[in-house]
Formats: sequence, C-alpha cells, structure tokens
Amino acid sequence: ICTMYKQYFKQAWQMLKENKFYSFIYILGTAFTITMVMLILTTYNIKTANFAPEVNRDRTLFVSRARVEPKDKNKPGYSAAYTSLRIVKECYYSLTTPELVTAALPFFAVTLNIPGSDEFIMCDRLSTDAKFWQLFSFKFIEGKPYDEADFESGIRKVVISQRIARQLYGTTRVIGETIEINKEPFIICGVVKDVPTLAENAYADIWLPYSSTREAESHIYDRENVLGPLHVYILAHHKDDFEVIRQEIKNKVSVINSAHEQTEYMLLGQPDDLASRYLRQKEVNEVNLKGEIQKYGLIIFFLLFIPVLNISGLIISRMKKDKLSWD
Repeated sequence: ICTMYKQYFKQAWQMLKENKFYSFIYILGTAFTITMVMLILTTYNIKTANFAPEVNRDRTLFVSRARVEPKDKNKPGYSAAYTSLRIVKECYYSLTTPELVTAALPFFAVTLNIPGSDEFIMCDRLSTDAKFWQLFSFKFIEGKPYDEADFESGIRKVVISQRIARQLYGTTRVIGETIEINKEPFIICGVVKDVPTLAENAYADIWLPYSSTREAESHIYDRENVLGPLHVYILAHHKDDFEVIRQEIKNKVSVINSAHEQTEYMLLGQPDDLASRYLRQKEVNEVNLKGEIQKYGLIIFFLLFIPVLNISGLIISRMKKDKLSWD
C-alpha cells in the first residue's frame, strides 16, 4: 500500500512540474477558497457553539434592540434602543415558561484604582443581576458572586477577573478588599478566571450589580419608559420551549401596548435564538433566517466550485497531454 501511494505522489508531482505556472494558479486558487470556507464556518462556530462561560448558548433567547413607534401610522418616526427596567420587570422577569431570565447593561470602560492610590487602570465593566451567574458558568478562583439578597439591597459588591486582581494587588487573594470604580468604593466578593472577548455576552474585567449604580432606573429613552439600557437573556429548559416562550412574551407585550395610547413597543421578531441574533444586522429589521442561510450557502457553494474547476483543469490538461503522446 505504501508503495502504491508513493507512486501516486510521484505521478502527481510530475504532473505539477510539467506546467509550473498553471499548477501554481490551480493550487493557490484551491487553497484560497478552502481557507475562505473554513474561515466562514469557524467564525460561525465560534459565534454559536457552547463554550465556557457561555455554556447554555443553544438554550438561550436574546432580546437586544427594540423600537417604539406611533400607533398612528400617519405619524413618522420611531425610537430604537435596548429595554427599560420597567419592561424587564413587567414583561421578562415575570415569565413562567423559561428556566430563568437575566438582564445586564452592555459593558463599557471605567476607571479602577485602589483607594488612596493615584494610579488608575482602564477596564471593561458589566452590570448584571444575580441570575446572571446562573446562566453563565464562570470559574471562581476566590470567593463567590453576589446573590439575590445582595442585588435587591443594592450593595456595592464586585467580581473581578484574575488579571485585574494581579494587576492591582499582585495576587488573587483579594476577597474583602475595596476598590474604587469611577471613584465609587466597591468590595471585592469574588475573583474569576479571565473571560475571552469571544464570549461577548459574558465578557468583562469586572462585574457588579446594576442595582448598586441605579443606572438601569435612570436611563429612560422614551415617554412611556419602554426603552432603556438593558439586554435580556432568557434560558429555556429545552430548545423546544422557544416558541412557547415567544408566545408568552407576545401576550405580555400586547398587554403593555394596550395600556399605551400613542406608542407601540415592537420586538421585531425577538427574542432571537443565537443564530438569528448573530445574523441580526439592524434593530429596525426582522431577521430573515432562511434567506440568510441561503445566502451563505450560495457563497460557500461558489467558493467550493472554484477548486472543482481547478482540479478539472488539471485532469483535462493531463488527459490532452496523454492523448497527444498516444497519437
């Protein structure tokens, strides 16, 4: 068998040497297209596969940007943003079908320092509720997360990454220490293993209760207090529950809209599963999942068609050469 494969390799190598220029073009084109296909598939897998701490991606539904528009369709204009705390409480926290519902503010940069120190570092902060720690699977090196009682009381506790702990103190044994976040004191209650930026829903350098800063209550973007700063994550017991959850949310949104005389809260096809969320480009459009899948399928098909042409060209070229030699 080894001798047979060795002979095949010699024949292939001889074919490539007979016309070096075209062989180079064929090989380069084939390598490029296969690389592009692998890049598309790998990117999609990174965005949608389960990995720590986002171990429940396949069972999670997402509500990101929604919009409010006039009920009178003759009136132009609309507002678009994330969800207000009022709607999170009335529409999402009260859901009965899911296993749990959690909400968080988008992460953004803050300053961090040890009290009394003039040395500040910049880091990414994520403000969450207590159920956030049940949805995502963080590895705690020291301490534990803030719990429901901490969240309800608005206590200023914070979980930090091991990188931040070592950068500030040179060790991860920092439970009970105080740090200042934007010059406000917080007590460290836990230290977690660093989270990669690819885990875009769970990633941050520090995590704290959004109840401790009152940001969720103070950021109101419309008259009816519908739009605000919060992302919503809904964990189903099973993927088969997705449609039941969507219907329950639809019923609650109908009740909310019936109480508004002038405006209507629109979810634009949300909550999204992970694939729909990944493909959602604009907050003003619903996701055409079937159309997007067909589009990417055609791209992959045409990319793979190029290597077929290249290999066919090599075979035909060899066949013509053999025919001329035979004649």
